[in-house]
Amino acid sequence: MPIQKPSAIFLLFYATLVFALGIVGYKEAGSLASLYSGVIFGIITCLAAFLMLADRPLGCYLGALSAGVLAIVFCLRFQKSRDFTPAAMALCSVIVLFNMGYQIYQIYRTR
Repeated sequence: MPIQKPSAIFLLFYATLVFALGIVGYKEAGSLASLYSGVIFGIITCLAAFLMLADRPLGCYLGALSAGVLAIVFCLRFQKSRDFTPAAMALCSVIVLFNMGYQIYQIYRTR
């Protein structure tokens, strides 16, 4: 069974969100860490989405890895700041992580 295209498109939207919020974090707070992590994880997640669109299972693994790391990072940021943005991004990351987990399950189920 090929990888579902809506999941790849959803991952592409998530990559755009990560990339954009990294730039916003730099503009508002002057945080170079937000800029670098937003750009790096945005590119990695975008690459994962394009791999999924090409029916490569590596895209699911890469998307799950980046979403998992970002979920942990945003949960830690939320714990420190109690701000809305890290909480919302942690929730988005967990949703993407579950979606990638389901895609990985579908890959192994059809083998």
